[in-house]
Amino acid sequence: LSEVLKHRLRMTEAEAKQVFECLDQTGDQAIHYSEFLAAAVMSRRILHRGAIREAFKKFDSQGKGFISAEDLRQVLGNEYKGTQVEDIIAAVGSSKRGRIEYEEFVEALMERPHDAPAAGDVDIIRRIS
Repeated sequence: LSEVLKHRLRMTEAEAKQVFECLDQTGDQAIHYSEFLAAAVMSRRILHRGAIREAFKKFDSQGKGFISAEDLRQVLGNEYKGTQVEDIIAAVGSSKRGRIEYEEFVEALMERPHDAPAAGDVDIIRRIS
């Protein structure tokens, strides 16, 4: 793995060693399938959070730190899949201030059951990109 990291990804010896040590959770100088899967899942989660942050920024185009009904309307129109933007705000915005804070936005996208398809998330992110 170190050789691949150095030659294919042009990492230095120190960088390759650091990556290997992070992946080698058992410390036995080998990367086991379970360690590889754990790293892959974590990477996907990090990338997903990045996509969520970018989606939030698209809605919050003025950088206010929250999404208002008007912000949703500018991106989605008056409704999304038959649900009025005010109803979306009411369902997601637990602060009951008529807006969606960033953490509420993240929770709304993350609270889907693990076996449920992510098509809705992907659809909304595609639509605002």
